[in-house]
Amino acid sequence: MANKSNGAIDKAYQYLYGGILSGELPLGSPISEMEISAALKISRSPIREALRRMETEGLVHRYPGHGTFVTNITQKDLEDIFELRIMFELQALHTAYKYFDNEYLDALERDFMYLNPDCQPQQYYDANTRLHTGIIAYAGNERMEKFYNQLLAQMAIV
Repeated sequence: MANKSNGAIDKAYQYLYGGILSGELPLGSPISEMEISAALKISRSPIREALRRMETEGLVHRYPGHGTFVTNITQKDLEDIFELRIMFELQALHTAYKYFDNEYLDALERDFMYLNPDCQPQQYYDANTRLHTGIIAYAGNERMEKFYNQLLAQMAIV
């Protein structure tokens, strides 16, 4: 039973996350549990659980008595996120550089050497993400990585 429930929660989470990233659920927009329940053909309980998870990640905000809304990321929020990313990455780099392997470094070099003015923005984004998430991952601090990934998720919705 737990696997079935977790599957429904994951399904709701992925649906909501995809809707937020695609702009189908714009910043600040209300989220209707009933509409999602009908669209996914699942009960509202796993949707509520997915929304709780998203709230802890800063992707949605719940206002008791008013509903749940996609987080509205402000310019100040972005400045705060970048400040935290800088702090995390600088700290992580103190440890991570010792553990970078040649395969990772070669992949980074290929990514950045390949970039040119004709590349799509997604290619720049992917190379940049691989560099920065690698710094955090190679540091080996799971808590830092978890917080860092929450920051990335918040930035991704902008």
